[in-house]
Amino acid sequence: MSAERAFLTRLLESALKGDFLQLKTAVEDYCRQHDDITASDVLTQFKDGKRRTALHFACQSMPVNSEEEDIVNQILLSNWLPDSSLQIMLRIKDKEGLTPLMLAAQLNDRWLTEKRVMTLIQVGSKAESSSKTHSKLGLARSHTGATALHYAAGSGATAATIQAIYEAGHVAVKTSSRQGGTPLHWACAVAPPKNYSETIQSLLDCGAGINASDSSQKIPPPLIMAIAAGNDCHAKLLLQQADEREIDLTPTLDFKLPGDVTAIHMAADMNLVGALALLMDNNDKEKVASKKNAEGLSPLDLAAREGHVGCVMLLMPGDNISEQDARAFIENHSIEEIKPTILETSLKPPSNSRPSENVDSKHTEEDAEEKAVSVMAAAAEVRDSRKKVAQELKQKGNGYFAEKDWEAAAKSYSEAIEADPSDATFYSNRSACYMNMARPEDALFDAVIARHLRPNWPKAAYRMAVARLELGRFEDAAMSAWEGLQQDQENDELRSLLQKCVKKGRKEHQESRKKQTDGDEADSLR
Repeated sequence: MSAERAFLTRLLESALKGDFLQLKTAVEDYCRQHDDITASDVLTQFKDGKRRTALHFACQSMPVNSEEEDIVNQILLSNWLPDSSLQIMLRIKDKEGLTPLMLAAQLNDRWLTEKRVMTLIQVGSKAESSSKTHSKLGLARSHTGATALHYAAGSGATAATIQAIYEAGHVAVKTSSRQGGTPLHWACAVAPPKNYSETIQSLLDCGAGINASDSSQKIPPPLIMAIAAGNDCHAKLLLQQADEREIDLTPTLDFKLPGDVTAIHMAADMNLVGALALLMDNNDKEKVASKKNAEGLSPLDLAAREGHVGCVMLLMPGDNISEQDARAFIENHSIEEIKPTILETSLKPPSNSRPSENVDSKHTEEDAEEKAVSVMAAAAEVRDSRKKVAQELKQKGNGYFAEKDWEAAAKSYSEAIEADPSDATFYSNRSACYMNMARPEDALFDAVIARHLRPNWPKAAYRMAVARLELGRFEDAAMSAWEGLQQDQENDELRSLLQKCVKKGRKEHQESRKKQTDGDEADSLR
């Protein structure tokens, strides 16, 4: 190991351990050996393969001794570095576009997160108050379009943390990431037993939109996310807050997932009695209870099929329905054919039949994006037992793939997707099968889903580029390859693919221009 590499390892390991004394000693020793290097240079220019500095690592550290002063405080508030260097450190993004504040915002320790966020924002505000050239820390966005407020919300941060980040950039509370909506969406998409009620309440106090959605990305409103995650406490809180704030929930209640699935269908199917009771308070009971989805099932049918007594009591016609009445209804209620769960009906894999040659690929990608959003919204419904089965099916598919039995491999990956639609690798693997089966449209469909499920995964970008290239969409293919290369700059496979896409695109352009020139010359001779 070279001396430079050994020093970098020592520096970053001390930061990750939260050992400020060791970190400072390492920096000072290095500076003594290199007269032209300052401590500021070391902490702003020395980075690991993911382009993370010592401050990035310090923001992720978990201190061994809680009584000692936190390393982030010591780095930023000990006056051993000039303010100008501190401002540079705060704004450095790693390979995924993450700042130190974003990393500090997503720790599992809520109180440590609060302490570090306060320190980072305190230091950052100094420059913001003295210069108009510095943008607010809270408005910085990662490569997925997420802000520090998104990461704090997705980790269940305290009200004080949410408020502090909000003050560092108000717009962030209504900013939608490419990965799944606003910070409120991120907080609401968490499955039980996690309870992020404090986080959600604070976001609402900061002006988060209860009806917020994104029609272009088909992101469902936060209430739909909470119900899809099976989190009754979150759904109830949103409904109660909407009532107290006199917010019209019509846009949310009219929102439908694929298969004409509404909030009430999901609440009934997932046994969210508290949320369902509040939803029924402001609706025509008989009309809502009998409204059918695309599979011909009403909320009452779904609740009865799953044996959810409390939900059946709320949905049955008439007043004063007893538990005994509900149980009798469940016992006598039958559905001719047992239908798949909401998750499964909304997320069927594409048909095995080859699409017609005039399929609109753009439309196909939009369908894939819609499916990916549905997967993300309902991923919490996938049980551990199904995940285990899915992994076994994946391994089975891998075996067929190694034998180049593409059809059998694709079938195994399809079965894995049915068991667990939330794993991007299943779609990526099936995409590879479809390419070998000369089905690029289907390959692109799966690649888009994989890309949305794992936005920072170079392999998904590679799959999209390969499929687009085969479809003759050279410019789009080059863009996918380039995006993947930004995530993994050492990936020779992506670099070679990008060059191939550019070369083919240039050749097509030249041939097109030649045809146009020949046509113009022919016209002039007539």
